[in-house]
Amino acid sequence: ESAMYGLGAPEGRAGWPVAAPTVGVLSLRDLSLSVSESRNRAGDPHIVDPRFGRVIREERTAVAVSPSATDADVITTALIVQPGLASALEMAYRGARFAVMTNTEIAYMDRSLASNVTKK
Repeated sequence: ESAMYGLGAPEGRAGWPVAAPTVGVLSLRDLSLSVSESRNRAGDPHIVDPRFGRVIREERTAVAVSPSATDADVITTALIVQPGLASALEMAYRGARFAVMTNTEIAYMDRSLASNVTKK
């Protein structure tokens, strides 16, 4: 898991270009990015579903962009635990854009996030 904040923008650029898993390169200007994955770098599950007290075994990746780094981190962790929360999180965090992917499908991709993606 990691989070970062793009303060302002480099001279002559719209924002700080940052590569995010699955969604590509995002431009961050006064925005934060959080990425959470259900498996750590060694490939072991490490996020616990508090409802059941068990680790999430399915491979999942969540990406969130928000003016608040705290909100972005909360969103990505919640989406790893329960991807079906996407609609509720969209209502609760109106300024955020996010996506969650499993090992087999894109479970949710915010339309406005897709407009911020730069193809490589």
